[in-house]
Parts: sequence; structure tokens; C-alpha cells
Amino acid sequence: MSVDYPRVLSLLFLFAALIPVLAVRWRKSRERAAIFAAPAPREERNSALKELRLRMIFSDIFFALFAALLVIALAGPHWGQRIVPDFRRGVDVVLAFDVSRSMDVRDSPPFGAGSGHPAPEAISRLQRGAGIAQELVQTIGDEVRFATAIGRGRGVLAVPLTYDPEMVLSFLYTLDSAGVTGRGTNLQSIIDAASTSFQDAIPTRRVIILFSDGEEHSGSFQEAVERARRAGIAVSAVALGTAEGGPVPVELGPSAPDGLLLRADGTVVISSRRSAALVSGADRTGGVYVSGSRPDAAQVLAAHIASIYAETRLLGHRREPNPRWRVFVIAAMMCLAAAKLMGFTRRGAG
Repeated sequence: MSVDYPRVLSLLFLFAALIPVLAVRWRKSRERAAIFAAPAPREERNSALKELRLRMIFSDIFFALFAALLVIALAGPHWGQRIVPDFRRGVDVVLAFDVSRSMDVRDSPPFGAGSGHPAPEAISRLQRGAGIAQELVQTIGDEVRFATAIGRGRGVLAVPLTYDPEMVLSFLYTLDSAGVTGRGTNLQSIIDAASTSFQDAIPTRRVIILFSDGEEHSGSFQEAVERARRAGIAVSAVALGTAEGGPVPVELGPSAPDGLLLRADGTVVISSRRSAALVSGADRTGGVYVSGSRPDAAQVLAAHIASIYAETRLLGHRREPNPRWRVFVIAAMMCLAAAKLMGFTRRGAG
């Protein structure tokens, strides 16, 4: 037998302090029994005296057992296993953003391009990804729980899972790579950080949507994807940027007189979208791959989440420890009833 709350069992040590009290009560039980047996006829007095004393003693014993059994029941005892239905309701979605320097490359189409109005300049990959995420959250609303994770050299959980879309939108509106330190890109760390948001105690479908250009300088994205797959997490990917790519903007300085990232030989670094790993990760985990340049990228993601949500009412079964607290509650009630019955004498019953 094991218990859920072992500390509750420490209350049983209090019963050790009751032993001297019970010893005194049992010593005085003869005097009390003599008082109650006094009205009985002389020939029945000894038997009545013995019976009353035993009743008092057993009444105390049964009441002590009643209290002890209740303490054990409160500790949550269980043994064996039982098979129970496993309903998975709802969908939890973590929006994971790569905020490395390459995400500042301005090679993404602006929102509203092609609507008949003059198109503004291209926007950064991070701006495009944040805009898609904002549209997705506004489309779905509070039907699912959202969280956000960000990462450059190291991933962190920025906003825990919440049903409040305004909290997530407030973070997305202020998302900026300048507020994150670190060098290089570690997609593995981002996926691992996003995975920590999910709670094992809540059986929901789990989705990570990674917004990235696919560049990776450290870690192993495929290892993180495999861990997510084993944990039942679907990893979808939104690939940002273009195959042609563009220069990486950095702060002006002696090593970057034009505000562009340079190689050791002085040539400009060109960062391009790398989709192969993102496509593979989405395929392996049951997610979807979406090009961030698509004008309907948010709608595609929303439709995918809606399809997962529709599947959450499927019934399964799982094994779990079989709780046995009811057994101890029933036994406690029987002991309490026995303690009360001991208070009735044959004379009182008659």
C-alpha cells in the first residue's frame, strides 16, 4: 500500500500520547461501572459490573480505531491498479520564437501586400512571425490555452499557458530580438523550453508552433523533435524569410561600418531560409509546415489547431493507482457505530 499524502500519517503518532490517558480511563472504568451497576439486583451486580466495564473499554478502543482509520483515509491510500477512461480535452499551444540576429533580416512580405494599396518596404522575419502569431491568437481567441517561448543561444518560457489571449497579444506586440542576449541559434533549446510549459496532470493535446528561418548554429533540433514526439507533442513550423535571403543588420561600429554583419574577410553575411529541418520536424511529430510568406499562414495554422481540437473527444483508457480511501472511511464508520453501541447496557436496551 502507498499513500498520496504521507505527512498526514504523522498524526498517528498523536495516539501514542493517548495511551496514558486511556490507561487512566480504564482504571477508573471500574468505579464508573460500579455506579451504573449499583441499581442492579445483588445476584446480577457482578456480571453487570463486568459487562459495563468491558463496554467502556471497548467503546474507547473502537473510538480510537475510528480516529486512526480517518487519518489513514485522509492520507489517500491506494494499492493495485484500475483501468479508467482517458478523455483528452482542449489544446495547449506554445508559440516558440527564434529571436536570433538572422530573424532581423528584412526579406519578408509586409502585411496587406497585394491588397491594391502601395506596398510598404519588406519587414523583418521576426515582425512577420509575430504578426502571424497575433492573427492566430485573435482568430482562435480563448478556445485554447496559449503560451510563448523565445530563444537565441538559450530558450526560455516567456508567458506560461493561459486562457487570456490579451496577455499573449501584449507580449507579441512588444516582441523584439534586441531584448534577448546570446549568440548563435539553438533551436533545440527553444523546443525544450517550450515543452516545459505543458502539464502532465492536465490531459490535453499539445502543440508547439516554431517561428524560425531554420538556421541553427548549436544544439540538435532533430533530437528535440524526437523528444517532443515521444511526449506526444506536435511541432509545427512557420518558415520565415526567403531562399535568396538578405544581409543581417547589426549595430554600427568599427566591425560593421555599414550596419551589416561581416565575415572575417570583410564580405557581407547573407542569411537565407533553411526549410529542410523544419519540414522534417513537422512531418515526424504530426505538425504542419507553413511558409511564413503565405498571406493565409495564420488561417492554415488555425485550421490545423481546429482539426486537433475536434479529435480531443476521442475515448481511450489508461491505468492508474486504485484509490482505497473509501475502505478506511467505511471501516471508520463501523468502528464509530460499534463505539456507540457499547454505550447501551442491557438494562438501557430493555
